[in-house]
Amino acid sequence: MGAVTLWVRSLLRRRRAATLTIALLAGLSAGIIGASLQAARRADGAVQRHADRSRSYDVVVQGCPPDVPEPQSLEDAVANCVTRDNMIRLGNDVVAPLDGVEAWTILGPLVGAVLDDSTPNGWGRLGLIFYVGAVGADDSLEWLRRQVLVSGRFADSGAPDELMISESAAAVAGIRAGDVIQLASWNQDTIDAATAQGVPPQTAPFSSTVTGVVRSPYDALDAGADDLTGTSFPDALFAGQGWLAAHGDDFATYGSAVAVRQRDGTQPEVFSQMLQDRSAGWLIGSPERFQDLDLAALERAVQAERQAMLIFAAIGVIAGMILVGLTLARQLRQELVDTPALSALGFTRSDLMRGVMVRALTAGILAAVVAVGTIVGLSPFGPLGVAGRLEYSHPIRLDWSVLLLVLVGVPVFFVLVAAMTVVLAVRPKRSNVGSRPVSSMPLPPVPRIAVSFVRKGSSRFAVVSGASAVAVAIAAGMLVASFDRVVGEPVRFGAWWDVAVGQWSDPKEVQVGVDLLAGNKAVVDVAGFLEDSFTVSLDGEPVPYIAIETEVGESRATASAGRLPVAIDEVALGAATARLLSKGVGDFVTLTSSEQPDF
Repeated sequence: MGAVTLWVRSLLRRRRAATLTIALLAGLSAGIIGASLQAARRADGAVQRHADRSRSYDVVVQGCPPDVPEPQSLEDAVANCVTRDNMIRLGNDVVAPLDGVEAWTILGPLVGAVLDDSTPNGWGRLGLIFYVGAVGADDSLEWLRRQVLVSGRFADSGAPDELMISESAAAVAGIRAGDVIQLASWNQDTIDAATAQGVPPQTAPFSSTVTGVVRSPYDALDAGADDLTGTSFPDALFAGQGWLAAHGDDFATYGSAVAVRQRDGTQPEVFSQMLQDRSAGWLIGSPERFQDLDLAALERAVQAERQAMLIFAAIGVIAGMILVGLTLARQLRQELVDTPALSALGFTRSDLMRGVMVRALTAGILAAVVAVGTIVGLSPFGPLGVAGRLEYSHPIRLDWSVLLLVLVGVPVFFVLVAAMTVVLAVRPKRSNVGSRPVSSMPLPPVPRIAVSFVRKGSSRFAVVSGASAVAVAIAAGMLVASFDRVVGEPVRFGAWWDVAVGQWSDPKEVQVGVDLLAGNKAVVDVAGFLEDSFTVSLDGEPVPYIAIETEVGESRATASAGRLPVAIDEVALGAATARLLSKGVGDFVTLTSSEQPDF
């Protein structure tokens, strides 16, 4: 057995506790960093994975039968056109025969109240109950069964007393799976006035059981509007055929629609043309997306969280390398204290290098094993935020790219630190004639201890490490401050309002709301807001549009370039739309409406 081997074995035996300590420290640090990388990689694509799995229907269609006169108001349309029976006719006669239609069903909102005498109004919370399926249509709760089940179970579509509830609505009302709730509604002809004025429900109450809590992208984003009165749900309850048959006629409604799933995911514009070609006398409106949530906005939210995890990982890498590198270098320098004696025994520089590297590599391999175990153990907790809420399950995951990076990277880092330590430790000493060691100067206790610690390691490495730590701290502080400023001043990204109010279906009720707001001394600015997704195209590209009409004060929207439109022939483009059309400030676009000529 050679002298080098004996020396290495002696090092490993004598430094067993130190080796295990540095391996555990480095392994936990690398494991947390690796878990962040794995979570960031998993977050990438989370929105599309959820969209693919949750897709049940693509578009919704409404229409008026040939034997019914064209409606002159919303009340007329609800009463005579978009009834459940008429929508079943539309589905059977027009939609089902179309090529590419894979499935269809009936859905719509009922206006109801969950009775609760502890709410501020004394009677309960207003909310929508979405029903899916109806006798004569496809029996389907497929839409809900494709959402994330948070707790409980999915309702039986044929049960007359079972409901499900969205996660955000359940949180607001404190409702859990298995709870029995009391429901009631209003008369159809008084629904707008009743809900706007807080009139108590007018129909006889009855009981239903909440079998489960489900999560949709709205819940993941917390997209439900905040209710300042504490008497409305931010989202909805959901019912199937059995519940609808038993109780649907007792509820006020905003009408039904036909939900359609297509085999090839045909675009709404193409599907609309197919409907018109086969309308058989029906007055059919333009199809709309089944879910109107902007997936691009959801993706941006996920990407922001993903970038935050990557930034955390980057900071962790720098901090971990500094801490582990300094600690390891200091340990290894202790092994080289006897370098003169070892050299006298015939040890070469290569022998010293091999011995120190064996010990460093041993610690590095142990650290890599600890890091891999930490990554695997933390994998069920990622990804975080919105991406994590869109996941259907959180099992233990093995991201082989991250695991391989850690398995190779950690031992390599230990070997590099060992090599650098040996090179710096055994290099020839320069003469310092006339100089005086700093450690021998008369210094106070704290600076003297610091100088002594640095001299036992690498002073250059300490300087570089300190500078890196300061730079990282400054960068992190600036990043956090920039986020805080944007969040604290939402007007910077165009959100000049404090609250959105109203859900009116009649122009007269809208004006009543405007008058009430204008008479409130606490209100400074009021503006009407209108948006649509499928009735406008720019230069042939379908784009969503937003229109704002100031009623009181001013609407202080924000323009990142140019100015806001003021004339009838001016528009402002969103950043994504401008990139899509390759347009900038001052360029001309052709706006096409489905109801008006180009301009």
